[in-house]
Amino acid sequence: MPNALNSALTACRQSFWLIALFSLADNLLLLIVPLYTMQLYDRVLTTRSLDTLIHLTIIAIVGLVALGLLDVAKNRLLSSIGQWLDRRLGPETYARAIAASQQGLGYRTEALRDLGQVRGFLGPNILAFFDMPWVPIFVVAIALLHPILGAVAATSALLLFALALLNNRLTKNLVKSASEASMRAFRQAETSSRNAEVVDALGMTNNLIRQWADYNDAALTSQKAVAQRSGWIMGVSKFLRLAIQIVMMGAGAWLAVRQELTGGAMIAGSIILSRALAPVERSISAWKAYVDARTAYDRLLKHLELPILRPRSMRLPPPQGRIELERVGLKIRGMTRPIVDNICFALKPGETLGIMGPSAAGKSSLGRLIIGTRPPSAGHIRLDGADITFIDRTHLAPFVGYIPQDVELFSGTVAENIARMGLVDDDAVVTAAQAAGVHEMILQLPRGYETEIGEGGSHLSGGQRQRIALARAVFGDPRLVVLDEPDASLDLVGQRALMRTLENLKTGGCTIVMITHRRSLLEYVDKLLVMIDGNMSLFGAKPDVLARLTAVSQPPLAKISTEAAE
Repeated sequence: MPNALNSALTACRQSFWLIALFSLADNLLLLIVPLYTMQLYDRVLTTRSLDTLIHLTIIAIVGLVALGLLDVAKNRLLSSIGQWLDRRLGPETYARAIAASQQGLGYRTEALRDLGQVRGFLGPNILAFFDMPWVPIFVVAIALLHPILGAVAATSALLLFALALLNNRLTKNLVKSASEASMRAFRQAETSSRNAEVVDALGMTNNLIRQWADYNDAALTSQKAVAQRSGWIMGVSKFLRLAIQIVMMGAGAWLAVRQELTGGAMIAGSIILSRALAPVERSISAWKAYVDARTAYDRLLKHLELPILRPRSMRLPPPQGRIELERVGLKIRGMTRPIVDNICFALKPGETLGIMGPSAAGKSSLGRLIIGTRPPSAGHIRLDGADITFIDRTHLAPFVGYIPQDVELFSGTVAENIARMGLVDDDAVVTAAQAAGVHEMILQLPRGYETEIGEGGSHLSGGQRQRIALARAVFGDPRLVVLDEPDASLDLVGQRALMRTLENLKTGGCTIVMITHRRSLLEYVDKLLVMIDGNMSLFGAKPDVLARLTAVSQPPLAKISTEAAE
C-alpha cells in the first residue's frame, strides 16, 4: 500500500506542473523591463518618437499586469495545495499519533508539527526552487546581446550555484541536529506541563528546567553554527552578486566603447543578470527552510508507514459481551520479561470478573488489552468471536465502556465529555448520567451539563472527574465495560452510586471486568482472577478463589487475601 504522504503529493503533481508553467511564464514576462529599457535608450531617445514611447509603455504595462496576476495565481495555488494536504493528511497523522501513544512510541503529536513544517514550506521558499530551472533563459537572453556578457552571466550563475551546494554541505547535518534537539526540548516541556501539579508539589520545576535548558542549548548551539556558516555564505554571495554586477556593467561599457554593444543593451544586460541571479541567491537563504521541511518530511514518511493498528473492517452485529482470552501475552521492547503472559479465560455475557494482584502484576495492562486499546504481543482477545484489536472502533464504541486508572477528561463541557466529544444527544447524555448516579451532582455545577471543566477536568475534583468518567463509560448501550480502580477517588456518595451502576449493568446483561481490591465491590463479582508477575495465579468462581486465598499463608497471596477481607 502506498504511503499516504507520497500518495497525497502525487495527487498534487498536476498542480505542481501548473506552478512550474506559471513560473516559466513569470520569468519570461520579467524580461519586459530590460527590453523596455533597451528600446527606450536605443529607439525612443534616438528617434524622439513619442508614438513609439506610448506604444512601448502600454505593451509593458499590460505585460506587468499579466505578471502580477500570475504571481497571485501561483501564491493562491500553493496556499490551496498546503490546505488540501493538511486536510487530507491531518486526520490520519492525528490518528497514527494516538496509535503511537498506545504503542509507547516516542514520535507522536510531533508528527502534526512536522506536517505543518512541510505545509509551511509550500510558499515563498519553494518558489525560489521553481524559478531556478529558468535561470538559463536569462543567461541565453544576455548571450543574445553579446557572447562575452553571456559568458559573464553563466560564470556568475555557476559560482552562486556552487555556493548554494556548499551551504547545503556545511549546514545540512547541523540543521537536522538542531531540529532533533528542539523536538526533545518540546517533548520534555509538554510532559512537564501535562504533569504540572506533580512537578510543583515535589519541587521538580528547577530540575526539569535544567533538563529542558540542556536540550534547548543543544538546539541553540546547532542553530548558531548554522546561522554563522550561512552568514558567511550569504555575505560571500552578496559580494559576488554586486561584484558581478560591476563586472557586467564594466564589460558592457567596454563593448559599447568598441561599438559592439548599444547603451540600452548594456543596461538591459545588467538588469537581466540581476534577475537571473535572484532565484539562486534566494535559494541560499531558503536552504535552511528546505532542510527543515525535508527532515520533517522524512520523519512524517516513517510515521505514516507504521502498520495501521486497526485496518478498516466490516460492520459486525452488536456484540452480546462474550469474552475469550487465548494465551494472551504482552511484552514491551527493552524489557526482559512480559508484562502479561499466557492469560486464558472466558466470560459469558453478563458475567463480572474481578482482577486482583499486587502492584506491577500486570492488572491494568490486562485491562487495556481486554478493551482493545493495545494489541497483545501474543494470543487473541475475542469479543463474540471477533478479535477485539481489529474491530473498527467507530462501530464498537457504542458497545464498550472504559475507566482507566488515571482518569482523563477533555477540555469542553460536561455534556461533551459524557458524549465522548461527539455530537451531544441531550437525552442520551442525561440517561448515561442518571445510570451512573451523577445527574444530581452535575446539576449542582455552575452551568449544569454546560459547565466548562477546563483542560483535563482541572476545574473538577478527583471524585467528580471519576464520576463523570463513569457516566462516559456507560454512555450508549455498553455490552463490555472495563473499570480500573473505579472507586479510587470516590467518597461514600460516589461509592454508593458506583454500586448502583454495577447492579444496573449486571441486570442489563453487560459483561464487566473490574480491577479492584475493595470487598464492597467484590460483592458484584462472579469470577476472580489473581495475577502475580503477569501470570494467572488463581482463577475461578469468586467463592472458590476467596477460599483458596484465605487458606494461603505465603506472600504475596496472603497480602491479597488480607486486602480483600478489609
